[in-house]
Amino acid sequence: MNKVKVSLELAKMSVMKMVAFGNHVVTNIGTSSYFATPYPALSVVSSAVSSLQTLAEEAKGGGTAKTAAVKVQRDVVENLLVQLGHYVEGIANDSADSITAELIVLTAGMNVKRNTPRQKQVFTVEAVSVGKVKLTAKRVVNGTHEWEYTTTPNVAASWIDADLGTKSVITLSGLTSGTRYYFRHRAVQKNGPTDWDGPYSTIVL
Repeated sequence: MNKVKVSLELAKMSVMKMVAFGNHVVTNIGTSSYFATPYPALSVVSSAVSSLQTLAEEAKGGGTAKTAAVKVQRDVVENLLVQLGHYVEGIANDSADSITAELIVLTAGMNVKRNTPRQKQVFTVEAVSVGKVKLTAKRVVNGTHEWEYTTTPNVAASWIDADLGTKSVITLSGLTSGTRYYFRHRAVQKNGPTDWDGPYSTIVL
């Protein structure tokens, strides 16, 4: 089978989003039977993430030294998460088939890197504040937008209706902080719905 690659995209994350992502990954790996002996140890990763959060909160008041300390600790957390990604990748590629391999990566709270040409993204997903995600799509002429979301994209029955209406921008609230949510979108016109676009995901603040 073709080997899967883990995609983390840590460089794009804010400090607090990295904290949420780190906690999400530690929880997912720690509660899954796929991962018997995580490396680095989850306690080490969790401690580093907690330290990053504390330093970030202390740096809100400003100060060069505190800001520098956040940067150093962010690098520590990023390095640990990259190592954890390699561990998950190894477990996934030891599985029997590519479908199981991808499932293992998603179970860890990580994404699979696609080697195929990137699909044009026709809607965007943005975690805007605690428990809230903003969804933005292109305007639909003479039709409506349909949105769905889930935390388990491989389970067909888990998709939840988010909205059906004419607005191309909506904000979902009441989502669980630190959890990765997946979203998909399609246009509904007089001839019927289009194919689903996505899923795209984000970790809720």
